[in-house]
Amino acid sequence: MELISVVDAFIGRNLWIAVVGVALISVWVWWRLKRYQSQIGISVGTYQLINLVNGFLWFFALLSVLNLISTAGDLTQDMYSRRSLRFWTYLGAHLIVAFVVARALELVWISKSNFVTDGYIPGLPRVLLFGAVLLLGFVVFGVAHGLWIGGLYISTGALAAVIAFAMQQTLGDFFAGVSLSVEHPFKIGDWLELEDGTQGEVRDLNWRATRLRGWDNSTLVVPNTVLARQRFRNLHSANHRYSPWYEVTLPAEVDPRTANALLLDVALKCKKVMQTPLPTVRLSDSGKLPYTYLVWLHFKDYPSMFAGREEFFRNMHYALRDAGIQAAPQMQDLRVQRAEKTEVRPPSIRHMLQSLDFASVFDEDEMETMVSRSYLETIDAGTVIQSEGETSSSVEIIWNGLIETSVVDDAGKTRTLEPLAGGAYFGLASMLMDIPNFQTFTAMTDVTLLRIDQKCFKELVSTREDMLLTLAEIVNQRMIKADNIKKQRDRPTGSDSLRYVFRQLEQFVGGRKSG
Repeated sequence: MELISVVDAFIGRNLWIAVVGVALISVWVWWRLKRYQSQIGISVGTYQLINLVNGFLWFFALLSVLNLISTAGDLTQDMYSRRSLRFWTYLGAHLIVAFVVARALELVWISKSNFVTDGYIPGLPRVLLFGAVLLLGFVVFGVAHGLWIGGLYISTGALAAVIAFAMQQTLGDFFAGVSLSVEHPFKIGDWLELEDGTQGEVRDLNWRATRLRGWDNSTLVVPNTVLARQRFRNLHSANHRYSPWYEVTLPAEVDPRTANALLLDVALKCKKVMQTPLPTVRLSDSGKLPYTYLVWLHFKDYPSMFAGREEFFRNMHYALRDAGIQAAPQMQDLRVQRAEKTEVRPPSIRHMLQSLDFASVFDEDEMETMVSRSYLETIDAGTVIQSEGETSSSVEIIWNGLIETSVVDDAGKTRTLEPLAGGAYFGLASMLMDIPNFQTFTAMTDVTLLRIDQKCFKELVSTREDMLLTLAEIVNQRMIKADNIKKQRDRPTGSDSLRYVFRQLEQFVGGRKSG
């Protein structure tokens, strides 16, 4: 209180400072709006400094406006109006200080708590934090001015009782949300599985409901009382190991040691399965046919389990097939009717080559030569097929799947170009001009490639000028796009220059991001 009075008296004796205070807050508001538009992430330490400067400028500007109004108007002659204006101004100053303190506590919470992720505090805990600190600031102001706070409680007691009766369900949701916030059975970013089997990622916890984002990117709103009353599974988020087990049935004729070794070898060869802790295989039931084996796998988190599970079952299929073992189904007495056997075969290399746009230019002998010098290969998603600067030894034709193309600019930043889909081909630069790849090709999905020996393909197309020109045009267009992407720069222009300087300062200061 004494500090506010001292600052107020100092500004009153130096009115030019009041003008400066109003100008400073105007510039500050303009800069803050620009910053929010640019969405620049900053460290917690720097944000604390901005919070302190923000509170000081608003505090200083509020007292400056008070003195300017008192000087410009006739309020100086009306003591009641003057006292009323000063009363509300001092109340605003207390609330500004309380808000700065609440924001400082919020930032400390962000940097220390495991309940928040990506610098975001759920709605309900944030409202409780700011509400409590602002109420404390109001109480301090009331005590300093000799107000009887108990009178406020008495005068609003009846109204509060009526509101509480009318909002029983809402208040139940509110206190259930408080309970969930205190107990911390989950945090923002965790995946929950409800009693009805619904799964979703926790995106927010506010005063009425918890919001979950499902796999289909829809939002499920669950009232806090409903969530608090039911059992749910916390599948957790990133950086939390997920360890499911799977049952595999094999014929009793297969030696259990052989089966254990085979299944463990399959698990160890899966790239998406963690090797520490090691996968575990156990014979769980030999009392009935077929035998049941339990395979316990570990994945880095719950979302990565889906791709890892697919990899494990796919590799197990190939391993059992190569070992001559068939996964045994449960034995049941069924009456069946014999149906015609349907034989499914993957398309042959000849069939795939004949379906391409340039196949018609080759005769039968040339097509047979190309078939003998080609082979199919399946590439897993995320695999780098060819890297920039490498020399290709084959012409790659995409049969199915998507391939991402990218280049590295002069600053060392990877930039992505348009993806290649089925029917597209690459590896032409090495064939036509004998130069390394100027792009990196990465499988975005599981990809099936038809790989044709480069020398064979070059010999066949060397006598066909039209086809050479078509392939050369494809390479030329890709080189132009790659060169244009490499020349792009992330430099600010015009009004972005201030944000650019601020970003560079952030990179120099470093620290944890506040989001």
